Amino acid sequence: PRRGAAALCLLAWTARTASRKRIWRDEASLYRAGVAEAPRSPRMLSGLGTVLDREGRRREARDLYRRALESDPGHALAAYDMGKSFFEEGDLRSARAWFSQLERGSLADPDTFCFLGLIAEKEARYGDALAYYARALERDPYQLEARRNAGLLLYRLGDARESRRQLELYLEAAPPPAEAAEVRVFLERIVKP
Repeated sequence: PRRGAAALCLLAWTARTASRKRIWRDEASLYRAGVAEAPRSPRMLSGLGTVLDREGRRREARDLYRRALESDPGHALAAYDMGKSFFEEGDLRSARAWFSQLERGSLADPDTFCFLGLIAEKEARYGDALAYYARALERDPYQLEARRNAGLLLYRLGDARESRRQLELYLEAAPPPAEAAEVRVFLERIVKP
C-alpha cells in the first residue's frame, strides 16, 4: 500500500511538473496561462500585451493594455506600454497622449520622459526635447538613453561643448559596448575639444 501511494504521488507530481513545463516554456505561454487563471490581473494582461506587441500584433496588445487599465486605472505599466506601442508604430500623437497621462501623475519615470523627449525631437520641438531629457536625468542621472539623446541633439543644435560634456558623462556610466563605441567614434570625428 505504501509503495502504491508513493507511486501515485510520484505520478501526480510528474504530471503536474509536465504541465508546468508547458506553461513556463516561454513568456507567451506563461502570460496566457496567467490571463486564463486571473483574467482581470493588470500585470498578466499587460505582460501578454507586451508579448503580442513584440510579435507585431498591436491591436490585440492594445486591447489587453485597455483591459489592464479598466481593471486598474493606476496601472502605469499598461499606460506606458500603450504609449510605447503607438511610438513604435509611428503614431506620435497617440504616443504623446499616453505618455503625457503618466507625466501628469506621480508615476512618471525616466523612461516616460525619455520617450516624450524623443517625440518632441521628432516633432522638431527641440527645446521641449531637451527639457524632457533633463527631467529624465533629474529622476535618474544614469538614464543612458536620455543622456545620449541630449548630447546628440545639443550637437545638432550647435552646442558642441555641452554635447561633449553630456556624451562623456554617458560614456562614464558604462553603456553597452556597441553603443559606447558609436558615441566614441562620434566624439572623435565630429565633436572637437
